[in-house]
Parts: sequence; structure tokens; C-alpha cells
Amino acid sequence: MKKKIYIYNPQMISFVGISLKDFIQGSKLPPKYSFLRDLISKGEASIFVSDNFSSFSKRIKNKFLLKFIFFFETYILKYFEIYIWLIINKCFLKTKVIFNFKSITDEDVLILFSNILLDSKHPSTNIETLKKLKCKKIIHLSHYIHNTSIISKNVEDLNNYYFAFENNLKNNSPYFKKHFNYNKDFLQLVYGTRSIFKIEKNFEKREKKAVSIGSFQIYDNSYIDDTLKDCHNFYKTSTNFPIRKDIYEDQNNLREFIICYNTKIDKNNDYRKGPYFKFNINKMFNNFQMFICAEELGDAPGVSFAEGMKCGTVFIGKDSDCYKDIGMKDGYNYISYKNGLDEIIDKINFYQKNYNKLQNISKNGHSIAIEKFNSGYVQKLLLEFCKKI
Repeated sequence: MKKKIYIYNPQMISFVGISLKDFIQGSKLPPKYSFLRDLISKGEASIFVSDNFSSFSKRIKNKFLLKFIFFFETYILKYFEIYIWLIINKCFLKTKVIFNFKSITDEDVLILFSNILLDSKHPSTNIETLKKLKCKKIIHLSHYIHNTSIISKNVEDLNNYYFAFENNLKNNSPYFKKHFNYNKDFLQLVYGTRSIFKIEKNFEKREKKAVSIGSFQIYDNSYIDDTLKDCHNFYKTSTNFPIRKDIYEDQNNLREFIICYNTKIDKNNDYRKGPYFKFNINKMFNNFQMFICAEELGDAPGVSFAEGMKCGTVFIGKDSDCYKDIGMKDGYNYISYKNGLDEIIDKINFYQKNYNKLQNISKNGHSIAIEKFNSGYVQKLLLEFCKKI
């Protein structure tokens, strides 16, 4: 029997494609993992919809409204939203959708995200469904710093699961090792970026500075106590992106070296309302010779590190095995640092005075980005892993 690949509830959140809720609200948030949508559109992956999940039901507190939505999801929306999602995301024709977990065999592979599905404190029907499934499960740990210990506890109840992430957390993350006892193969998936990212301006015509991009949040005590307790206890900070926060708060004194495009999100998880998604990020990359897309706590690289390198802009990132594992080398195809903002400034200052070295890094960085940071390459990594397990 041929092994089949299923994506679990892709309509819930805007990871795989544009959710119905975001489509209606006009969100500009691009899907981080659109390579999965590409697999769906080609008919190489099917969809498993279960447990009445909808993009509309997250974080609703009104009890009456919750009861109405539960009824609507259970008997109506569950069967219609996924087909609307397929139309919105232009992958309607070749896609098989199933609603019964019994259709999935032991040899099949189910791909899901820990976010929303496995980070809930309350008993969830989806956990029960996943426990019944004997198939192989690839669990992507996007945003796993939220309710980490809950995710860890919930996966202990599952069988045949494997982890995936942009970084091999099993090898490279002390935070992951503290919370997960995991000894199986780990799938490191690089970002498959959109085709809009490309070189549009010659390197010598760009500003000889670095642009810092990406949003960050400062969490209040109630959110830390409720959701980020594990992360806060480990890192002792109330923000998810410390370097982005430092640059944002000191941006007026850094203009000689760094132009700040970082966005501060004032409300917890309200990232869609910031200005970050409103400007032309490809054009911005092409205006600078260097850029900083600081990593998230939990040893997570930002998606824009891959996007900027495709534009020929030199990436300044942590000295991390996360990058080394995919063939990146300091001074060859990116610039690394170990000790925070002061070292970043020193590196920028050095390369502002050494144009030829910086230009070579740009060329080499662009080459590896074209080779690896694309949907086809990431799909290949995923499919090979599915065969292996």
C-alpha cells in the first residue's frame, strides 16, 4: 500500500495558506510554510479535517458566542470552511479531503503544528483523535516557546511522532533539551521563500548599512504567568526577540550603522495589526547591503533571514549550528556574532570599510539562498524524511 501524506487542519491558522478569517479581514500576513500548500495543490498531500477546528473560534471568550460557534462548527462550518480555504489558496482541483480518522492507515504520515493543537492546558478532543491514530506524525514546533511544558506533556501521550523545525533543536537548543526527552530523528526544514524575493538593485548602489527587520512583543506579567512561564524562567526576559527590542529602543543612536524597521507589537499575539506587513519588504532589502533578522527565543531563526539572502543582502545572524547545519559559514556567505548588539555594530563597522569582502559574502549568500531557500528544496527534504520513517 502506498504511503500517503496528510496535512492536519490547515484551515485553522495562517501557516500553510491564508485562513478564511484572515482573508475576510484583509490580513497581509504571508504563510510561513506555504511549501505545504504547494504539496497540496500538486496532489502530493491530502488534508485531514477533524475535531471542529475553525479559524474563527480561537480565543473567543464570550460563552454564548462559543456555544453558537461550537454548534456552527460541528454541523456546518467544519465541512465548508476547508473547501473555501482550498479555493482561496488555489489548490481546489487535485486535493483529497477526509473527515474520518479511520481512513488513515498505519503507514501514512500526518503533518501537524504544535501551535494551537498541542499547547492547550485543557483536555482537547484533537489529542484523543491523535492518540487513536497509529500513523507516523511529523509535529512542527513553530512557536513552541508558548506553553512548552504543555506541548511536551501532550506529545508523551502520542505514538510514532517525529519533530520538525527550522533548527535541529535536538542537537542545537538547550531550551528544547530541558523540556523534551527526544532521541529520534529530527527533521530540519529550512524556509521555502516566495518568488518575489530577488535582486533588483546592484550591490554597490545600496546603502552601506544594515537594516533591522521583524516584529517583537513585550509580554505583560499575566501572559508570562499563563503562557510563557517556561520560556521566562529559562531566559529571564519578557520579550520574544531581545536583539530586535534592543535595536528598536536605541535606534536613534544606531543610525550610522543600523536603520530600524522593527515593529513593536503592543498587544499579546496581535502581530497582524502592526505596520510590519504593510511595506514592500523586497524593495527594502534591495536598498541595503546588510540586514539583521534576529532570532526568536527557543533558538528559532526568523523567516526573513532566508528572504533577505535571496535579495543579495548580507545576513548578520548568531554564530549558531542552526545555520552551520545548512552550509552557512561566517565570513563566506553570512556574518555571525556571539555577544549581542555591541559585536553586531563592530562587524557592520568592519564591513563598511571592507567592501570587496562584503560583496563576496553577498554573492555566496545569494547562491546558497537560491539553492536551498525555495519551496522545491524544502518539499524534497520533507518527502525524503517521510519515506525514511
